Amino acid sequence: WARTLRLNFVAFRSVPFSDLETGYPLLLAVISLVGAVQILLSVLGAAKLSAAFPVSVVEGMLASIGIMIIHHITQLFRDPVVGREQVGDTYHIRFDRPLVCFNSIHLDRELSRVPASATEVLLHIGDNVAMIDHTSCDTLLHFADEFERHGKGRRVEIVGFEQMQKTSQAEAGMRLAPIRSMISKADLNLSDELPINSPAATEDEVPVNSPAAG
Repeated sequence: WARTLRLNFVAFRSVPFSDLETGYPLLLAVISLVGAVQILLSVLGAAKLSAAFPVSVVEGMLASIGIMIIHHITQLFRDPVVGREQVGDTYHIRFDRPLVCFNSIHLDRELSRVPASATEVLLHIGDNVAMIDHTSCDTLLHFADEFERHGKGRRVEIVGFEQMQKTSQAEAGMRLAPIRSMISKADLNLSDELPINSPAATEDEVPVNSPAAG
C-alpha cells in the first residue's frame, strides 16, 4: 500500500499545477467518481465485508500510516544541507532534503556562513530535494543576487534548480522535483526494465569488450 500511495502522488504530480482549467475539472471528476463508488457499495451492502478484517489489523495499518506521516513531517524541520566544502575560490553547498519554510532557519544560517574569500558559490540541489517552496526559492534567488552585486566577478549557480518543475510563472514560485525523478524513487522493482532514457536494447547486442565481439 505504501508503494501505491507513492504512485498516486506521482499521478497527482503529473497534472500541471498552473493549468487550472485542466486540473480542476479532473479533480471534480475524481471526487464524483469516488462518491458514486461509495454510494454503490452502500446500496450493495458491502459494509458487511468489513467484519472479515479484525480491528487490530485496521488499527495497526492506521498506526503505521501515522508513523510514516510523522517521519516525513519531521524531515521538513531538519537542516537540508548535507555537505559543504571550499575548493580554491569556489564554495559548494549540497542540499539533499526539501527546502521549505520549516527549515528556512537552517538555510539562512548556511548561506550566511559562505566564506568572504569565495568568489563562486555552487548550490547543488540533490535528488532527494522533492520540493523548494516559495520562501526558500526567494531566499536562494535573493542570496544569489546580493552575492553577485557585492563583488566584481562573483558568481552563484544553483545546480539543478532549472530542472525542477515550476508551479507558477513567478521565478520565485514553488518548484517540485521532476516526475521522472519521483517515479525512480517510488520503490518499484524495475530491475528487468530498461532505463527511461536508454535506447531499446536488443537480444543481438554484443558488448564491445566481450570475446564474441570481433
